[in-house]
This record gives sequence, structure tokens and C-alpha cells, in this order.
Amino acid sequence: MVTISHPIVLDRTRIYVIGDIHGRSDLLDRMVEQISRDLDANPISDCVTVTLGDYIDRGPDSRGVLDRLVRNTFPTDLIALKGNHEALLQMFLDDPAVAEHWRRLGGLETLHSYGVPAACWGAVRHGRSRDYQLGRSKDAGSFFGNRRKLVDLM
Repeated sequence: MVTISHPIVLDRTRIYVIGDIHGRSDLLDRMVEQISRDLDANPISDCVTVTLGDYIDRGPDSRGVLDRLVRNTFPTDLIALKGNHEALLQMFLDDPAVAEHWRRLGGLETLHSYGVPAACWGAVRHGRSRDYQLGRSKDAGSFFGNRRKLVDLM
């Protein structure tokens, strides 16, 4: 994964572009397979995959999507751009007051994919996002403990 703070200039022969994955690791896996098949059928030495953000929320496996992107399961180089859903996650982690807005956009599904029980959502809505960590779930603690790493990678 590449973090870029200036314009991207690519001198590549082929660019694969994927947008709006929204927690669907199953569909992301299909895209990886399709790109692999395309490269087998039409070999080329210089190509890149660009993902356009919105990796999390709505779908059932935001964690799986982020894990795959961090590992780069594509048969190409990967540039992963941050979308508005990742920006909202970052805002939520800094200020739990945005929790209800994030929930309406699928944030609950993201937390659930990290093992955070739905019953804990009330703590988030009332500005107590760190309450998740208190013995609720090993994965929940991991989610909050690694939040900067995940967001900063995009």
C-alpha cells in the first residue's frame, strides 16, 4: 500500500481501478481473481491497481477488506486512496459525537466485523467509544488500538 500526499503521475501501460468496496471482501476477492485472469490472458509487465476508497461500512466484512488491502492480495502494485467512509471513521475515532452519522452510513457493520457487539452502540452514541475495550471483545480492543495504523495506511 502506498501513501501519497502529492498528485499521482503514472507511466503505466495498464491501470485497474476499483471503487466502493464497502465491506464486501467476497467481491474484492472476485476482482483480484478477475485481474489475475486478465493478466494471465493478456500479460503485461507494468501495471497497477488503484482502489478509490470506501472500503468499509455497509457490508459484512470491512475488517477482511482492510486486511486484504494491507497485505495487497492483487497481482499488481496497489495504490489505495482514502474515501469519505474512511474519513468519517477517522472523525469518529477523534470525536465520538459523529457516531450517529457514521452509523447511518454503515459504521455499525464495520464495528461488528471487528467483533464489537451491537449492544455497545449506545456507549458510542453517548461519547464513550472507548467503553468497547473494557472486556467486551479482544478484536474490539485491537480495532481501537490499531485505528491510526489502519487510517494512516490510506
